[in-house]
Amino acid sequence: MTLDFIQIYYAEDQKEKLYPFATPYFCQEITPYFENQIIAEIVPKSSAEFCGICSWRLSAKRGDMHKLVDKTLSLEKIQRSTFDIAILTPRGHKDILNKLYMWHHEPAVLAVQEFNKFLRIPETVDHSIYENHFIARTDIYKDYVSNCLLPAIEFMRGNPVFDLPAGYLRRKSESERKHIQPILESWGMKDYPIGVFLLERLFSVFINKKGYKVINL
Repeated sequence: MTLDFIQIYYAEDQKEKLYPFATPYFCQEITPYFENQIIAEIVPKSSAEFCGICSWRLSAKRGDMHKLVDKTLSLEKIQRSTFDIAILTPRGHKDILNKLYMWHHEPAVLAVQEFNKFLRIPETVDHSIYENHFIARTDIYKDYVSNCLLPAIEFMRGNPVFDLPAGYLRRKSESERKHIQPILESWGMKDYPIGVFLLERLFSVFINKKGYKVINL
């Protein structure tokens, strides 16, 4: 197996949190689509058999999933596994739509109503994947970027419903808030836009009912 495994970081002190086998990617300019914009740029260029693009927080997030996945992750562990898609931060639920409403309330309801004109978000999926924390066969990932992610971003662009505040900034640590708040304010926003939380569910929707071999890794 050949693998492009990239972790995105935004500040120098975050770099030490990356996995040793990951390729660091320093994000100098954040867009309202966050890591999805980086994914759209990087994945089509990959020549590896498998590809994963994750945040610098992956290790900490895996610690939160200790009941569903072994916290340890290594290149050897990935390469000896057989899969089309490996979920790196699995959840114990499949009701991604209900969770979206529960966590983000009215902005989520309005955003989903509009997004369903592009692609319907089902109430449940075969595999719930969040935060783009997965590794996939590169041909699957490229298909997703070309035929789902990029069209979704274009559909959302300029529509104010997807800029509604998601109520997420308060959940961030003080250091993270200090980093992201000026960026949000430069966009005229006081909080993360709700659209990014639809995009983080998009891969789950794209692979739903397609019969891929999906594992928790």
